[in-house]
Amino acid sequence: MRTRLSRAQVATSLIAVSLAVAASARAQEQQPTGPDTGTAAQVMRLTPAELIWTAGPPMLPPGASMAVIEGSFSKPGPFTVRLKFPANSTSRPDG
Repeated sequence: MRTRLSRAQVATSLIAVSLAVAASARAQEQQPTGPDTGTAAQVMRLTPAELIWTAGPPMLPPGASMAVIEGSFSKPGPFTVRLKFPANSTSRPDG
């Protein structure tokens, strides 16, 4: 037995499905985070000229330099450094 839906029922069903899909898509959108929300780490953008460069550790090729961006080698926890190698230098992947 076939059931026929009226145009109003079809339209109502389409609107309900559209609203459900839109609500689901809206819930999955990335919410903007700013420094005042405290929900995401702040992005730090520095150019090489803004960093304080020092001689690299002895395990790096001669002429290499490094800059500590955040953190400390002497304290437990994460740290971020940027390395500069001289032209045509190589570094082995196994250290």
